[in-house]
Amino acid sequence: MQENRLIGIEDAEFMRGKVPMTKQEIRILTIVKAKILPTDIVLDVGAGTGSLSIEAARQAYLGKVYAIERNSEGCELIQQNKVKFACDNLEIIAGVAPEAIPELEKLNVVLIGGSGGNLAAVFTKIHPWLVAGGRIIVNAITIETLAATL
Repeated sequence: MQENRLIGIEDAEFMRGKVPMTKQEIRILTIVKAKILPTDIVLDVGAGTGSLSIEAARQAYLGKVYAIERNSEGCELIQQNKVKFACDNLEIIAGVAPEAIPELEKLNVVLIGGSGGNLAAVFTKIHPWLVAGGRIIVNAITIETLAATL
């Protein structure tokens, strides 16, 4: 059994391209607030390079992390980072949310880094699978995303 790993992988450790990446300080805060347990099921919407997905997978090492990304370069980078950090519990889903969100029996944590302007529809889609006490963490870059989240 793998032990819980420290969070905060250095940014330079990730395979990167022209796809946005959540920076180390924001990843640390996000993962701390998400309170991911070893057996949790996590959904990362708008996964980018997969930096948050990797950090989440390292915490949910007995669970599963689903990373949804619409950009093909992003999906390739997530795959490279998955291999580099040996995160076998990470599944990459190429597609646009909310349509690409799989039907799951439960979700403990949802990380939203990008919704393509479909935030309300993403919330509607994930609601039936979010367990009691589940957590949704939204990283908002724009004031519009903050307003839509509220």
